[in-house]
Amino acid sequence: MSKQSASQAIAALSLEKRQLFDLLLKQRKLGNASLSHIPIGQENDPAPLSFPQQRLWFLEQWEPGTAAYNISAAIRLSGPLDVRALERSLGGIVRRHAALRTSLVAERGEPVQVVAEECAIALSLDNLEAVARELRAAEAERLAREEARQPFDLARGPLLRARLLRLDEREHVLVLTLHHIVCDAWSMAIFGRELAALYAGEIEHRAAELPTLPLQYPDYARWQRRWLTGSRLEQGLEYWSRQLRAAPPLLALPTDRPRPAVQGFQGATHALALPHSLTAELKLLARAERATLFMVLLAGFQALIHHYTGQTDLVVGTDVAGRERTEFEPLIGFFVNQLVLRTDLSGDPSFRNLVGRTRQVALAAYAHQEIPFDLLVQHLKPPRNSSYSPLFQAKLVLQNLPPNQVQFSGLGVTPFAFDRDVAQLDLVLNLAETGDCISGGLEYNLDLFEAGSIARMVHGFRDLLEAAVAQPDTPLSRLGSILAVAARQRQTGLRQLIREESRQRLVPGRRVAIPLTKMEDVLR
Repeated sequence: MSKQSASQAIAALSLEKRQLFDLLLKQRKLGNASLSHIPIGQENDPAPLSFPQQRLWFLEQWEPGTAAYNISAAIRLSGPLDVRALERSLGGIVRRHAALRTSLVAERGEPVQVVAEECAIALSLDNLEAVARELRAAEAERLAREEARQPFDLARGPLLRARLLRLDEREHVLVLTLHHIVCDAWSMAIFGRELAALYAGEIEHRAAELPTLPLQYPDYARWQRRWLTGSRLEQGLEYWSRQLRAAPPLLALPTDRPRPAVQGFQGATHALALPHSLTAELKLLARAERATLFMVLLAGFQALIHHYTGQTDLVVGTDVAGRERTEFEPLIGFFVNQLVLRTDLSGDPSFRNLVGRTRQVALAAYAHQEIPFDLLVQHLKPPRNSSYSPLFQAKLVLQNLPPNQVQFSGLGVTPFAFDRDVAQLDLVLNLAETGDCISGGLEYNLDLFEAGSIARMVHGFRDLLEAAVAQPDTPLSRLGSILAVAARQRQTGLRQLIREESRQRLVPGRRVAIPLTKMEDVLR
């Protein structure tokens, strides 16, 4: 295929995704007009928890004081920062969004949302100028990680912290930490855009150009509780009961250490990047099979898990935004829902066939995505085991939000990445489209896995995708053999590199010191 035809096919993929979504809406007869009106309540009236909030509130009671459900992000601000203007901008966002003034308290044994009329956010400042200049970035990363690990008290708002790390007069790192119960990834994108708009207004002594919000998060929670009742709820639960009947409760992944009696949340992340060429081929395969990029990546993830476990009945999870109505789109709050995806890999299907099966499973799940994960767990009553999460222990998330290119007035803005060292499940593959490539990382639980095992798994995922797009009619058993050969070749290449470096550069008895670039070449 020529470069021109390939680019045209890739461009058409977004249209294909829209057509799939439109078809799904028509099948469900879902449009804003078919949904009930959302009444606007008074902020000072306690509201019930939304179903997503209820799930996290229950988990907090189960494991109090955990930071596993914190959401953290950091950006580096270069230039003449007005700290007071930034602090006032943070206050403006808190006044604008009720979720950021919310605490969750128990009234007569039931949790409710209580929204404070006023809620001050203090921007804490750490001056790192006393630290040696070459060590400041590492110290900022340590402090950001430390901040992200601090738990919240859900009964005492605000469930938001802001910390500013001063590297020098013109370099700062802003660290934001929120509890997931009032925020999600979509919300963080809103937060960044509105913070920049409010800061520009402060700097230029004018009102920020932000649209009026149609409602607030407590209004959504009240609406969800009224809307998801009766036959709508019964039919959704009936579908999921059929779909998950006799599903395996635990993914039989080989672990480096025995599973502890109580699930821990200490984790790490191994970075993953798929090159432009592979990303383009994945999109072309998706279009050929009337699927989305997510469906093809999910098929690859399931094939990888099948290779490691031998299981043909696989259950993994994913996230959906949960913002079916336009009124929800500009709100900061916790809307995201978890979907349970159960796929049959029996009969040694080809990868192409697996994509088709995955497509069917995903579309059916999307058609019933309004059933909250919390209600599903309550309804199915899976055996409660403190050593692993119910229904699924592995998840794939493909962030498809538009690029959040925040521009602060008079400042340069760049992401400031740091690892939170938290794992909510055994494995979570977090991916996003960045330009023409797919990047992200595999988050894993340190109680179960060594870093080397996860590195091999990540390399195996890329090897599998490369083989699958080259020959999509290859059976899964053959893909497994290709993975094993690739792993042996990579290991052999590493041993050969060590021998060569030992002969050429090192004296006998000394440790081998191999340049990182050479190691990366072998591991690719």
